[in-house]
Amino acid sequence: MDDVMPLLERLLALHGESGRLHYLAGHFFRNAGDSAKALAHFGLSTRLTPGYAPAHRELGTELEKGGRIEDALLSFERALALEPREHVHYANVIRLSERLGKLNDLAARWMARFQSGRENPALREGLVEVLHKSGRLEEASRILGESSQPGSQDRPSE
Repeated sequence: MDDVMPLLERLLALHGESGRLHYLAGHFFRNAGDSAKALAHFGLSTRLTPGYAPAHRELGTELEKGGRIEDALLSFERALALEPREHVHYANVIRLSERLGKLNDLAARWMARFQSGRENPALREGLVEVLHKSGRLEEASRILGESSQPGSQDRPSE
């Protein structure tokens, strides 16, 4: 890794405005065991490329490792907003919401979103998991039943 550092520093000096380069630098420093630098580069990546969901996800991961759970949840929520069909984002939001005791709030928000986004299988699965974890089994069963009925929107087109 020592031989990569001068190259990385040169690239950052030449292309410091590249959010993707800072994203890669974040991974480099994470792998090198330098969480503080990884956090800084992932954070800069999200500011330079706010529409790049992987940067928000990795920033959330670093924030969570550092014990900044509320901030991590916000980063994971941003990643989810950018990529609403990615299961990993739902899992991250659920895990931290559960740690913070906010599953019922999350269920209410996702239930409202589900009313207008029933065609999103990742949202449905995430919502069912949240409802189950928060003890709202009847609602979870109802949603599962809807998706298994003939004519549901998940059926492949013929």
